[in-house]
Amino acid sequence: MHAKTSHVSQPAPLPDLCSPQCVLNPNHFSDFMDTNAVIDLVHEVQGQLWVDKVNETHRTGRLCRWVSTFHPHNLPCQLDGTFHHGAFNAGMKMVFSDGTAWMIRFPRVGMVSDNYADEKVAMEVTALSLIRNKTTIPVPRVQAWGVAAGNPLGLGPFIMMDFINGVSLSDLLNNPNAERPTRLMREDINDSDIEIIYRQLVNYLLQLFKLDFDRIGSLPWPGVDAQSATLARPLTFKAHSILQNGGVNTFGDRRQGYTTTTEYFQYVVGQDWAQLVQQPNSTVGLYDAKNKYMAFQVLKALIPDLVNAKYDRCKFKLICDDLGLANLIVRSKKDLTVIGVVDLEWSYVGPAQLFGSAPWWLLQDRPVNSAWDCEDDKPPKIAARYFKCLKSFIRILEEEEEKIPGHEERELSSLVKWSQTSGAMWLHMLLSSGFNDYCSFPFTQLRRHFHTEWLKREEEFNNTEELEAFAVRKVSELEEYDEALEKREKDKALVDSGMMTKEEFVANTLTSESDSPAWSSSFVVNNEARNDKGLFQKVAATWLWSVFFWLEERPQAHVSPHCTFAKRSLQQLSTLKRKFLSCVQRIHRRGMSIISKFYELGCTYIDCDGRSLGKAGTHIMIEKFSGLRPIHMLPAFPLEYHPDQAGVRQKCIECGKKFCGLVRTHIRQCNGTAFFMHKGKPVQVKVNRRIGIDAAFFYEFNPNYYRPRVEISSSMRSDTNGNIWFDLGELEEEQHMKEKEKFRRTDSLNMTDDDYLICCPSVPGFSFAENDFYEFAFDDICDVKWSPGLLGNLTIPDKKKRTLMALARTRLEVVPSLPFDDFVAGKGRGLNVLLYGPPGVGKTLTAEAMSEYFEQPLHLIPAAQLVANPTKVEDNLTRIFQIAKRFDALLLLDEGDVFLGRRASINACKDATVTIFLCKLEYFQGIFFLTTNRETEFDEAVLSRIHLKIRYKKLSQPQQRDIWRHFIS
Repeated sequence: MHAKTSHVSQPAPLPDLCSPQCVLNPNHFSDFMDTNAVIDLVHEVQGQLWVDKVNETHRTGRLCRWVSTFHPHNLPCQLDGTFHHGAFNAGMKMVFSDGTAWMIRFPRVGMVSDNYADEKVAMEVTALSLIRNKTTIPVPRVQAWGVAAGNPLGLGPFIMMDFINGVSLSDLLNNPNAERPTRLMREDINDSDIEIIYRQLVNYLLQLFKLDFDRIGSLPWPGVDAQSATLARPLTFKAHSILQNGGVNTFGDRRQGYTTTTEYFQYVVGQDWAQLVQQPNSTVGLYDAKNKYMAFQVLKALIPDLVNAKYDRCKFKLICDDLGLANLIVRSKKDLTVIGVVDLEWSYVGPAQLFGSAPWWLLQDRPVNSAWDCEDDKPPKIAARYFKCLKSFIRILEEEEEKIPGHEERELSSLVKWSQTSGAMWLHMLLSSGFNDYCSFPFTQLRRHFHTEWLKREEEFNNTEELEAFAVRKVSELEEYDEALEKREKDKALVDSGMMTKEEFVANTLTSESDSPAWSSSFVVNNEARNDKGLFQKVAATWLWSVFFWLEERPQAHVSPHCTFAKRSLQQLSTLKRKFLSCVQRIHRRGMSIISKFYELGCTYIDCDGRSLGKAGTHIMIEKFSGLRPIHMLPAFPLEYHPDQAGVRQKCIECGKKFCGLVRTHIRQCNGTAFFMHKGKPVQVKVNRRIGIDAAFFYEFNPNYYRPRVEISSSMRSDTNGNIWFDLGELEEEQHMKEKEKFRRTDSLNMTDDDYLICCPSVPGFSFAENDFYEFAFDDICDVKWSPGLLGNLTIPDKKKRTLMALARTRLEVVPSLPFDDFVAGKGRGLNVLLYGPPGVGKTLTAEAMSEYFEQPLHLIPAAQLVANPTKVEDNLTRIFQIAKRFDALLLLDEGDVFLGRRASINACKDATVTIFLCKLEYFQGIFFLTTNRETEFDEAVLSRIHLKIRYKKLSQPQQRDIWRHFIS
């Protein structure tokens, strides 16, 4: 709160800001919002460290000298009075030698998130400028302001404004004799005094109501026209309180604005839901968890009924979340003329119905604390007092509206009355302050308003599996929370007794097993030893930004992602992925999702769509972790931190060149692990056979396949308590599909080593042995070593062998020949060979030998696989012949009589499959081998399409002896 002390001609001696009269007493919101005491203890100590730093700058005179640099004439100044404090800010009245006075305010470390402190100050500066330019509301003039990076004292962002010399209305309205400190208005305040105050505030509201905006969201930063700028996500009092008290970041993407009231209300309700889900102590037991779950579900369902259709898509207004009686400075106790309106830091553009709601501040304090609790299911006594004040407020508002030309409709007062009759006023109070307590007065009033409808909807969610699972999980989280709190309280007791320093306490939180602070302190130094390059070797989660932020300034900076899965069978794949590098494009901190906290790196890499190379985008998410982690063991880290930077770089360049050589269609050998992503998780298989590489063909058969080119693992390796594994697969897939960047073509002829460095480490293709599509690691891929000599090991008559070879050469166009077609063009161009005889005589070997000789892969089709699902036979056959055509593969249908037996009228399904197969075979232009032990079992139509039959007799003893001699030698 702004200082409201009288100006003194002779400033008092400079006080120590840690003196008892200047202790910072945090303004807790536990009455209406659950507080995570674990992080609250940390915030308290962080705040004390910050105050220590303020004291140091004050004692050395640096503070006053710095403030003087902002005066137009650089006049000297000194602190007048004490260190004034509010819920979020610490302020000082500075008096210059010419008698002018400024109020210097800093967001309090421990009470305001480092991530949002700059934005908070900037939004207040914009709001004050807008209000001064567009209204007559007496807000202070801003003399100077700056972000944390512009403060040489290291005290964070700041704002310097004219000091308003008056009395805080809050001091006049508070009850100093109350058992519990509260801002609730005293009961002995005269109605006439209340009317004087209300009438002035009503006039301010009517002026603000004239300001219209096109979109819901944040105000722009200072220097931009606030009413014409493109708006973004708002910085609200409620969202920051959730972060401060619960440690849950619900702000979301700052670039996200809102175009309708309904959309925005759902967003805000989602913030409270996120707190309920993610904060470990957001419930106190099984019964409480169930009631809160049902209350939230019903509230979300009823929001459309509480939106005023007239204002859903238009007339958005300037909302000042904390604007109320406590923001007013009056001339004196006897003269209640308002001379200043201060602390408008939580200002943004919001729905008109939220602006025009029945005010929560009529009795100064929010109606969500214990004074408003219902007694025996009856409204609290204070409710009657509130409604009396609301009636007076509406009367005054109507009277003031009548004085304004063109306001015959009394639009603002009509909105206020609508919010009361519709019950929306209670929703508005919950939206602005939080509603984790389903027994709060606004929540109770909302249930009473809907009554039957509420009970009906509540029953829909009662006793569901989701409800039971949620309640059980929240109870289990409480046990872990209690353990963490007990440990943190013991450490805090050591600090209070002088046995542990404040710095040690905060540093210990970085290695604690409990949740780390909601935001990092600027005064905790990581003293971990540096490596020989001058780089830190370990980092805490709250300091991750320091590892990556400098990469944004370097267009060719690289990070090295890990991919380590819990199963050792994927070790080869993880090794390959650890070698993959990506260019960093951007980095930003992401908020708390339902799953967990994480950092996200936006990266680029070079990939292939099956036809050409191009640059594409992806995201690497680093899961929140506890303790210190070796930087080179993070899921992703800058290449400079790799122990073998030069070796990794060279290996990646070699893999990149191999990648560029495998564009389009190729046949290769794979000896290692292949994988396929299913529902965001890798399914791996050992492959030691021939594979066909063709990315375009891969995506034809798998159009919705999510390919993790930069595989993201949240595996954190070992820490002080062993291995910790996180799973972000499904979240990563969803995020990738939402934000995947467009594929941008690149010229493969102009590739540099830096380009080769960031090529994708795997390639999609088809495994002939497994008869399925996979991704293959480059380290496991090599050229095929064909074995044409295998043909000499066949035990078939030479005449048959020569005939087979001659036909194969002709059909494969190895030797010139006349084109051969059936009566229909393109039909009958293949070569169909039947191999029949007893088992173990070389039928399959013949097909394999032909494959080796002609250097074409062999695609083996088990007949049992085709008949396993009769409804998919046609699709399977189409797939088989397409694969064979794409990779010029020879086809082998083993034990074909199972599939192509004689047709009979009693088995129409089997007859249909034979007919389908024959139609596909007619247009196949390759070599097709059919093996069987029973030639006579085939359908006559199948036999009529066979070009060459080769019979295999039982091996003689000399033949068996030759085979054994071959293997032994």
